[in-house]
Formats: sequence, structure tokens, C-alpha cells
Amino acid sequence: MIVVWFKRDLRIKDHQPLFEAANSGEILPVYLLSPEYWESCVYQRRHLEFTKESLDQLNDNLEKLGGRLFTFAGSAADMFQELHALYGDFKIFTYNDFGEESPYSKEAGRWAEEQGISIKEFHRVDETLSIKPAKWKKQMLEQQFLPDIQSIQLPASLPDFPHRRNSRKYNIEIKGDKIHFGQQGGETRALETLSVFLQERLATFAEGLGDPISAANMSSRLSPYLSHGDLSISTIFREIKNSEYCHNLFHGKHFDFFVKKLHKYYLSQRETEAWSPQMEADTYSSLAKPESEHLLSSFLQGMTGLPLLDASIRCLHKTGWVDERLRGLQVSFLVHVLGESWEVAVRKLGPLFLDFDPVIFQREAMLAAGGKKLTASHIVHPVAFSKKIDPQGRFIKRYLPELKNLPENYIHEPWKYPGFYTLGYQPPIVEIDKIIRQMKLYLKETAEKEKAKEGPEQLQFDI
Repeated sequence: MIVVWFKRDLRIKDHQPLFEAANSGEILPVYLLSPEYWESCVYQRRHLEFTKESLDQLNDNLEKLGGRLFTFAGSAADMFQELHALYGDFKIFTYNDFGEESPYSKEAGRWAEEQGISIKEFHRVDETLSIKPAKWKKQMLEQQFLPDIQSIQLPASLPDFPHRRNSRKYNIEIKGDKIHFGQQGGETRALETLSVFLQERLATFAEGLGDPISAANMSSRLSPYLSHGDLSISTIFREIKNSEYCHNLFHGKHFDFFVKKLHKYYLSQRETEAWSPQMEADTYSSLAKPESEHLLSSFLQGMTGLPLLDASIRCLHKTGWVDERLRGLQVSFLVHVLGESWEVAVRKLGPLFLDFDPVIFQREAMLAAGGKKLTASHIVHPVAFSKKIDPQGRFIKRYLPELKNLPENYIHEPWKYPGFYTLGYQPPIVEIDKIIRQMKLYLKETAEKEKAKEGPEQLQFDI
């Protein structure tokens, strides 16, 4: 018998461990719902609820094939020990993992080694694919897609730990709130979202990302499903090839723009295991201020007094998603204006995103912060940026009811409005112009010092 251990890969399509196990005989699909993990990890209730929804749909899809999903509450070693007592020796098929899940896989690995049990780990990411977007696109469209699983054979005797439908009794105390206006988890919902996107939005995808409201409306909305493993990139390309709506888009700018985003996500996954935060360093650490709980709290509540920034944070609380430009604004303000480290961005800001993947977000946060390659382009002025991407303040007014009746010419700088103190809106918590000016001056002086250290340029000859 083969135990298929699901982690952040809650799907039946393009699931190699499940496919190979199902074609080998009896299998037992399991998921480890560890209260200790959820109560101590960086994830929040929004992620747990999304995971539960994904587990429900995974169980439904397994039942259609003759299987079920069994959920165990406890440690990985305890789960496999209980199964070993029932079945004797078996094999374990699972995807490899990294980040916060790794300790549980290592625990299972130690148990398996002691018991002489075989664990076969499959790679989540195909590292043989090209890092060049055009070639990668061609490879993805021409690949041999994994066939759909036709049936599943469960063992004659089943474990007595709960079937998925009864696992709601586990009361896990976890920080954060549910999202009432965000997406729900599950492979079926992921495929429906993908289908609607291919039919209705892909043809104008690149043009629809001009401002925060249209970005939310025109986005693919696939990132939470990718990060939770409800959907794979290969499945996206398979659906694209099979969709009648996409055949005339293969060489269009909108399709290429979408593929570039998928390729960027692929590279983030691929580079994640080899990347570590020690590979970068904060060049601006000399400017970093002592952590201020008050300023950080105001930022995380969307009460900085800077309208676009506050609107983006409140939108994030409400929906779990903002577009990548607003994410860059948030990280830039947190790191460069408040002087916090990128670690704070990962631990405090990152978990508000429904598509949060700690390791990928960590890397992206450091890139947005600048690291060793920090330049003025990494420093985003919230007011200037607001005027650029939300000139009429439509996004601001949607998420800041205090400013919904404010005249347009004051929407980006409400503190200049004569009746500001009647609005009930927070004054700016920092002198933003002064801080941005100091930061850019620091960068200029640092660059000049580095150039002086290098001395006169030496002539070099190519061979």
C-alpha cells in the first residue's frame, strides 16, 4: 500500500505522487492537520479557512474516484506510527517542501528511517525548464501533461482517525480574522476561476491593470490557488491549450504578459530552495530606526494618514489581495520610511495576503526593499505614487469612507483640506517629504563614497 501525503498540493489534477500511487494499487490519501503547526506558524485564520475549503473539495474529488481524504490531528510521527500499527510496512509518496513545513517532513523522515519505511519525494518544480520566458512558454505548451486519474482503490480496512467531513471538530486557536470578501479555496473553484479568466479577461489582461480598481477586476485571481497548491502552472497551460477562447491569443501581447507573470512565479518557486536571506544585506541599516510599535501598528491598521497606503492596507484586510504595485508601496514604506527590517515585512505584512507563501514573499520583500542593490527607484513616495495610479481617488474612496465626500483636489493630501479635522481621518504619522528626501540624499552620498573607493577606472582588454 502507498500512503499519499498531501501538504500544500491540495488537488488531484497534475499531482504526480497521487497519479503514480493510484496506478500502483491500493492507496491511502492523508493530510496532517497539526494544531501545533497552525498555532505557531506565520499563517493566519484566513489561510486556515482557505485550506479547510480546499480540503473539502479535495475530498469531494477523491470520492468521485472511489477514494477519500483522511485527516489526522497531531504530529507526523504519530500519524505514520498509527498507520504502521494498522497496516504494517507501506510506502509514502509526497511532494518535497521547504519553509515552515520542513520540520514536519524531517520528523516524518526520521520516523521512516527508524522503521525502514520508504519515502519517495517528488519535486514541486521542474528545474530542467528554461529560465528564458519565450523558451519556457514553448516548453510549457508542448509538454506531455499528466493524464487525469481514473480511479482510486482504498485498502480494505480504513484508519479510525477522522474522515475529512468529521475533522471540523478540531478547534485550532489561530490569530487573525476570516475574510468575508475574499476568495474561497478548492481545486474546483480554482478551475472555474481559470475558465472565467480565459473566456472573459485574458484578451484584455495587460490593459486592465492600469489602476488598483481595474487591476482587481481584471486580475487572473489565480495566485491564492497556486500558493496553496489547488492549481499548478502545468494545469493552467493544459487548460489554455484546450480552451477555444485562447487559440487566437497565443502570440498576442495579453497572453505573453500573462505568461511572463507565470514565468516569474515559476522562477520564484525554482529559486526559493537555493535562496537564503543571508545572500543579501540591508545597505540602509544605518538609517533604520528603533522599532516603534505605535508606527507599525498604525501602518498595519491602515491608519498612517497617507490615503493610498491606508486604502491598500484596508483592502488587504478585507479581501486578502492587492496588486503588485501596491505591494511594492507597502514594503517600501515599511522598510524605507518606518525603518523596519524586511523580516518585519514577512512576519507582519505578509500574512495578510491570502496568496502568502513565506519563503517566496521573503525573497520578494527583500527585492522590493532593495538589499545590496538599493536605488532611489526602490523608494516609493506614497503621495506622488497615489496621484499617478489613482488620480481621481476612486480606490481611496472605496476603502476610506472618511474621505468619500472629499473634493478630488484634496484626496491625495487631505491634511491640506480646510476642514480636515472634521473628516475623522488620521493626520500623517510621519513627515513623508522629509524622510524621502533624507533617504535619497543618503543613497546619493553612499554611491559617491563607493565610487571614490573604487578609484580611477582601469582599461581592460577583451580576449
